[in-house]
Amino acid sequence: MSYKWNDSDKKIWDASEVLKEFEKRLARAAIELAKKAGATEEVNALTQSTQEVQESLGEVIQTVKDEIASADDESTAEEDDAMARDSLINELREMAIEASKTGNIKLAYKIERTVDELVFGD
Repeated sequence: MSYKWNDSDKKIWDASEVLKEFEKRLARAAIELAKKAGATEEVNALTQSTQEVQESLGEVIQTVKDEIASADDESTAEEDDAMARDSLINELREMAIEASKTGNIKLAYKIERTVDELVFGD
């Protein structure tokens, strides 16, 4: 059985509100699908960019941590040297005081000169 419409029925169907509403809904659905497809591509691109930024940030953080660690090592060595120097100077001053108490002025003078050289760098 053939379902052929005559020309008047086709014109009525084409002009009907039902067909017009159906076409509008199809067009809206197609637009929404296109938006979602485009949004999916944008989301994928943003996800990729985010991953790249996270990797770069991780590398930067590691570099900063390494720099801080090496700076701490250097400052610790400098601080250790300064502490050792201060300790040596204090011990020498105590030795100079002991030498002067025992009457060994010559030794006290030599020790004080050594302390002055360490402190002032003559």
